[in-house]
Amino acid sequence: MTHSNQPSAPEDTDYRDAVVAHRDGRWDQAIAGYQHVLARDRGHLPTLNNLAALLMDLGRIDEATAYYQQGLNLHPQTAELHANYGNLLRQKGSLADAARHYELALAQSPGLSEVRYALGVLLRRLKRPKDARRELEQCAAERKSDPRSYVALAMLALDDNDPNEAFDIAGKAIACDPDDPEALNIFGVTHKELGRYSEARAAFDAALMRAPDHAEAHYNRGIIRLLKGELSHAWDDYEWRWQGAGRQMPGADLGKPVWRAQSLDGRRLIIVSEQGFGDTIQCIRYAPRLKEMGANVVLQCRPELAALMNDAPGVDAIITPDDPMPDFDYFVPILSLPDRFRAELGSIPASGRYLNPPRRDTLTKLPGDGLAIGLVWAGSSTHSNDANRSLELSALATVTDQANMRFYSLQMGAARDQLVNLDEPHRIADLTDQINDFGDTANILTGMDLVITVDTAVAHLAGALGRPAWVLLPHVPDWRWMLDRSDTPWYQSLKLFRQPTRGDWQTPLGAIKEALQKLASSHVNG
Repeated sequence: MTHSNQPSAPEDTDYRDAVVAHRDGRWDQAIAGYQHVLARDRGHLPTLNNLAALLMDLGRIDEATAYYQQGLNLHPQTAELHANYGNLLRQKGSLADAARHYELALAQSPGLSEVRYALGVLLRRLKRPKDARRELEQCAAERKSDPRSYVALAMLALDDNDPNEAFDIAGKAIACDPDDPEALNIFGVTHKELGRYSEARAAFDAALMRAPDHAEAHYNRGIIRLLKGELSHAWDDYEWRWQGAGRQMPGADLGKPVWRAQSLDGRRLIIVSEQGFGDTIQCIRYAPRLKEMGANVVLQCRPELAALMNDAPGVDAIITPDDPMPDFDYFVPILSLPDRFRAELGSIPASGRYLNPPRRDTLTKLPGDGLAIGLVWAGSSTHSNDANRSLELSALATVTDQANMRFYSLQMGAARDQLVNLDEPHRIADLTDQINDFGDTANILTGMDLVITVDTAVAHLAGALGRPAWVLLPHVPDWRWMLDRSDTPWYQSLKLFRQPTRGDWQTPLGAIKEALQKLASSHVNG
């Protein structure tokens, strides 16, 4: 809250009384007092600023906006008004406008380091990394003992896929304050991105010792535990993923309670999809368990999954986010189902086939001789880890240069365009014109002998269908693939090929080429 507790003039008792009421938490009296001052002097700057700040704190955003705008119309050169209005705009989600008012505040008063820090953080969110770095580096130079600027700079380095630089910067944050939870958390994140999981875990533990309710540290520790296969201890931490600032559990706005352990007998439960397509495919395996508990199970998922999920065991109905919400008793985010059933390595249900392709005319038997192999080399470009999990199609040249094999592209999105740049484009047939949703992909997979894919929803789909797939994984994988193993308890039909070091696709691709040669030999001999 930003307000002055000093009257603008000794005789202004109305303003002084309003400030005292504001300070004491007597909000209605403070508002009435400020408004009385403005009735006499509509341009009284401290009153305009204080009243707008109070209304903002009370969630009366439209009224606060009106007073800030009134103040800026009358006092356009006032840095404090620009800064506070920037805070309001940021809270409303008007990030570009917020940044503009922060910049106007700094133009009037360059020494407002707190505003400069807020601007740097905001510019990162606006995908303006160079501008963000400039502001944060200046802020760090001005506030040498404050770790926050270094924490934000480390995040920028991670955005730039440079964990080594991020680690060095995070070390500066720790040097500023070894007990700062934010510094410890980002220090742990940089260790994790470098594959130093024990050190990461120690940093997250230290952050939580100092701030037991630190949502990001809980979530990050949960990821480390999941990677290490410590599932029984991981789920409680993983459930903190919706507790961070600016985050909301999917389904929390539906007006009904989240399902934790309540009886489901005769109750309707909405499973709300979250994150990516693969997450829904992975965790819908728990629907039969819910059905056994007496629930009527409704899955809310994106339209691309609807046909595939329509006959999923345990699912009574499918709705999409655009459909009317039926009456229901509870909801649960789909990635919370492993937590609700306290999944452990030996108790994951349905690790074999648990989904079936929908009946349709999509090609399921591919003509010709030799092994039919599907290829997916890139995930969604909007994924936070896409730079590490995806590769260029050209990197697969040694894999696709095999006799007695037919290769087919299942690659969707912008990466599909890489097919036109191949030296021998005829080596890979593009099937994506037959794919409109995951139901089509599922039907095509049934005609494949094998799928070679990076970590995308197609890997989950192949596993859920019980179809063989070889999955290329980055050095620091997603949590569900764990560490140092070539199989996964989530899917019996998948084999994992891992980068031994960051960025090294040559090694796993070499292993895949060798495995393909053995597979082709056994196919011919068979």
